[in-house]
Amino acid sequence: MRLPAASALLLLIACSTAPQPRSRTERPDPPRLEAWPAGTRFMTELDRAVPDELPWRAASIWWREALRQTTTFELLDASRESLPTLTLSIDPAARTLAATLRAAGGERAVAGGNFRDGDLPAAIDRLAWACRLALGEDAAEPVPIGDGTSRDARTALAVADALLLLRDGGIGAAHALLRDARVRDGGAPFVLDAMASVALLRGEVANAERLAREALGYPNRVLPTVQHRLARTLLLARAALRPEQAAAIDQELLQLGEVAAGERPHDPQPVLTRGVASNFRGDFAAARALLEPLLSRLPEQPILHYHLGWACLGSGDATAAVEQFATAAVRLPIANTLLPRAIALYEAGQHAELRTLLQDLRDRDDEEVRRLQHEVTRMQAAHALLQGDPTTARSRITEDLNWLLKHPAELERNVG
Repeated sequence: MRLPAASALLLLIACSTAPQPRSRTERPDPPRLEAWPAGTRFMTELDRAVPDELPWRAASIWWREALRQTTTFELLDASRESLPTLTLSIDPAARTLAATLRAAGGERAVAGGNFRDGDLPAAIDRLAWACRLALGEDAAEPVPIGDGTSRDARTALAVADALLLLRDGGIGAAHALLRDARVRDGGAPFVLDAMASVALLRGEVANAERLAREALGYPNRVLPTVQHRLARTLLLARAALRPEQAAAIDQELLQLGEVAAGERPHDPQPVLTRGVASNFRGDFAAARALLEPLLSRLPEQPILHYHLGWACLGSGDATAAVEQFATAAVRLPIANTLLPRAIALYEAGQHAELRTLLQDLRDRDDEEVRRLQHEVTRMQAAHALLQGDPTTARSRITEDLNWLLKHPAELERNVG
């Protein structure tokens, strides 16, 4: 008997991420610095005096991801606001490290430690845990950050660089970095999560599902933040692979976001999951209410603009949708944004802009656009018909048919 989709996935996550036996670390007992209110937003940084070389450069990744395990506060990667910042300082010669809180009131020491045993990630674990306790969080023992990311400094940095490239639209370069990182640490969910995201963006949904399932199979190494992203990718890929089950999977996606929001109430990722699920379920007003506030919490994330564009379009605000899709289009593959962007421009009555967009794509000569030749020409024909211009429509339809005859593989795929 097949379990309902939601039950099956929750069972998978529960089995793959159940607490595993490992050596316990003694709980730090730092002096209480202050009691941050729940939901306090903060940032992290590596002190500029730390040498810009391995492994010290990777310490910024380990520090950030160790502190991201907080369930009481919210770590932002970037912000236009001036936020309190936890700064990590390292003295490589003395093998000591320290955390400083930099805020509007000045700088205060929070906690310190050493890595005389040579295990820098473990020292960062202890220091990050001490910081959370010193700032008022009743923090349980965290997942060791060397396991949760990678003890290999080059691998940890490669993932961080790949995520920056993804944010800026460099999908091919990000894929190459991650492929090399996997050679160095093939069992790192931190690496596999990023690879699954790239696969999903490239339309390789079967590969995205496989990578996400594999990553969830390394329970001792899955950070809580990574676990949620992997589960979301798994569901998104599954819905694309099994469209007949899409409605049930959309419900499961919503349930995933709701459960995660209860466990991590100040993490923006479950909110994003709920917004995406609401879009797929046709509840565009709810999706917009969830996604719009995330613009300040997840800055420069093109996938957020993409889903917010759909929420705006579905709720009847085509002009706002045009803006969101245009922002997403700068960094996402054209194949992902072309159709919704065209619909938004049409619904907003921006016909000149739509004609320019489609013609500019026809005039471009690169591989990504050449693969979309049929779609672009067909859109031009449809737009001309809707604008009462049958002459242009006939011309574009003839061009499209001639192009398809010269590309039999495309003709077979688009025979309908």
